[in-house]
Amino acid sequence: MRNAIFCKRIALAFLAAILLAWLNQIGGFAAVKDMRAYLPDDYLGTEFKWSMILYLPDVKDSLNYKGSTLHPLTKVSVSFNEYPSAGNVQTKAYEEFWYHKKAILGLRRHNQVRLAAGSEGAIILCPRKEAESADCSTAITNALVRVILDVQFRGAVTTLVVVPDADYQSIVGALERYGFCSEDKLSNNLNELALSMRLRAYPLGAEKLLYLKK
Repeated sequence: MRNAIFCKRIALAFLAAILLAWLNQIGGFAAVKDMRAYLPDDYLGTEFKWSMILYLPDVKDSLNYKGSTLHPLTKVSVSFNEYPSAGNVQTKAYEEFWYHKKAILGLRRHNQVRLAAGSEGAIILCPRKEAESADCSTAITNALVRVILDVQFRGAVTTLVVVPDADYQSIVGALERYGFCSEDKLSNNLNELALSMRLRAYPLGAEKLLYLKK
């Protein structure tokens, strides 16, 4: 039964990926800055109990003055969506991370959230603005790993992580540096695994199953 449910989820996700690609062709995907327009709550609420949305607000002018040693800044904001029932969503700002290049400067938590033990959810990274530097990929991945581990420590399960095509390869590489690996690099000892997750790119749908060892 569990395998049947899992296969159903994968099939629905694949159909969603096809839909995303079609929307990209007709609507100009690069202009969209928030993936919630393409992964609406009525879909997410059917598949998951919750979702974490990571997005990058524009902070290009923050601390941008002559002699500043903290510019440029990257801010990664996280909002939390809970789906108590299909078609119903409760949203709140969760936390934000501030980075200068590869170094984290600070974390601010706006609200506490409750994740039921064993509940399954998705983490979605919204597209960056095209003009932003690729140097912030390290900051994005660091924030992503922090959120994944936060979920893990709470006893919930990140079933799916969705990232933009433009960031997919760099995030895969950065996750490997954090200790994530693909199935071919695992031994037969399942007790060595701390968590697993499916990383998927949108809109083209490339994906990889990654594992983190204890």
